[in-house]
Amino acid sequence: MSKLGKKLILLDKNVEIEDRGDYFEVKGPLGVLKIQKPKNFDELFSLVKENNSLKIVAKKEKLKSKEKSLWGLARVLLNNAIIGVTQGWKKEIILEGLGYNVELKNNKLIFKVGKSHLVEFEPPSDIKIDIKSERGKITLTLSGIDKQKLGQVGSAIISIKRRDIYKGKGFRWADEILKLKPVKKAIGS
Repeated sequence: MSKLGKKLILLDKNVEIEDRGDYFEVKGPLGVLKIQKPKNFDELFSLVKENNSLKIVAKKEKLKSKEKSLWGLARVLLNNAIIGVTQGWKKEIILEGLGYNVELKNNKLIFKVGKSHLVEFEPPSDIKIDIKSERGKITLTLSGIDKQKLGQVGSAIISIKRRDIYKGKGFRWADEILKLKPVKKAIGS
């Protein structure tokens, strides 16, 4: 038995889940998400709706290790989609460093991050980006309904200027623990 797969998925009144063969379609107040089913899902599992909850039930008693992991994966993907279409997801990215700047022009992010040129980044249309700036610290708040796409866009932004391990300059996730390396000092007179 999969520990995650056995757990119930709480459903909101406004959420509808439809089985479309290769994928599940999750509809909610914030939008519609299509979740690709794991391989052999229909042969191994079935969806059971009970009151305000949803449960993924195994069709056979003994499952192999990979089948158990697919069970947990399917449950987590469906749960993330339900949360996404009801509440939405948010992730924060912090840009630290004097002279670094971010602007939003014509639905494009323009970064000034210590390179010889400006770096442009065009996020997908379904992801909203808010920019807050303080002294030497800029916070980008990404929000959308698809958690996976949010993480991919955030990683693409972070890869533009990774955090320096000595001074801490550059992009990082807001919940990332900042651990700086000590600077080596020259020995001598």
